Amino acid sequence: MRAGLAAVRAGATENDFVAAMMGSAIAAGSEYVGMERSSPPAGGQATHGTWRRGRLAMDEPVFLEMAGCHDRYHAALMRCAWLGAMRNWRSIWRKHVRRGLRPRSRRSAQAQHARHRMSLASK
Repeated sequence: MRAGLAAVRAGATENDFVAAMMGSAIAAGSEYVGMERSSPPAGGQATHGTWRRGRLAMDEPVFLEMAGCHDRYHAALMRCAWLGAMRNWRSIWRKHVRRGLRPRSRRSAQAQHARHRMSLASK
């Protein structure tokens, strides 16, 4: 998580900090995880998304999620960072949360629902 936070900077991509998190977790002894590292798309969408090569920008939140694994036991970690100065943080967070709750498109909402059904069926 520290490596991921260190890689969060304006102009970096989501892939940059996810790669830093994954690389340092493996180097520290983490095993294959059953839950991928996740990060919502740049622009502060709601949590539990996957990275999509988006660029990080000033005055936006960044959510970092990952898990470490030892002997198939997982430990989830989550952190958030803010790029830039925190001005009027309540209205800024409200804007980003509302944006994250809106479906991106009908097709993506249907695909997300289908993935959820498949994950429930595999349990």
